[in-house]
Amino acid sequence: MARVVRKVSGKAVRGQKKGILYNKNFWIGISCGVVAIIALVLGLVFGLKGNSNTNSEPKVEDYFAMEYTYKDKNTSEERKVNFEKASYAEVAMHTNPNFESTFIDYVFVFATDLSKFYPKTLMQNETDLKDKNHESILEYLIFLQDSINLYDGDYKVKLYIVDTQDNQASDNMSIFSDSKFNGGKSELTTILSLVNGDRFIENFTTADDKEKGLFADSLSKSLIQSVVNNAKLFIDANFKDNK
Repeated sequence: MARVVRKVSGKAVRGQKKGILYNKNFWIGISCGVVAIIALVLGLVFGLKGNSNTNSEPKVEDYFAMEYTYKDKNTSEERKVNFEKASYAEVAMHTNPNFESTFIDYVFVFATDLSKFYPKTLMQNETDLKDKNHESILEYLIFLQDSINLYDGDYKVKLYIVDTQDNQASDNMSIFSDSKFNGGKSELTTILSLVNGDRFIENFTTADDKEKGLFADSLSKSLIQSVVNNAKLFIDANFKDNK
């Protein structure tokens, strides 16, 4: 008996639906969905990371590594000012008269925890940590450094900035227990002092017999201002003490 074979048209086959797995629009939709999910996950991860950063300690810039411009009010002249940072060991070496090659006659030292020194805008948790007193203190120190830069007398003079933040790799906090730099005062966290060799200079007497203080033991705006102004007088007098 003859077998009947049914011939199917190619056009008819192409017109039939092949199922959802063969649908191009279906796979486009799946791809878009995957991309959206990945973007959402990444957004959550980085969002959480950002929130954790706002609760962490703020990153304080090294304000004493920057260059400043001091404008002389008397002459309107503008002068560049750069600070010099040093460790406690380096300052001790420069104030040791036994080391003639590195010895500096008069050394001003400003030592404090710079991680807590906020003279400029610093945001943490939407709060500006800027301290106006610190801003003024930085300006006074710029004035002091400029005065030292202009000094053209008989001695070598320097201002060193010592960062005393708690760091296991640093011995800078030892400067607070060295009587040569603080007159034997205890439990200090900030000093602005003047040393001549092994001699701590707490004050000096002017030509008109007035005693002027040269030591600050806190981040007090008025105290730092007074010491800096007195230091300027002492520098201009070529470090002559009329005691």
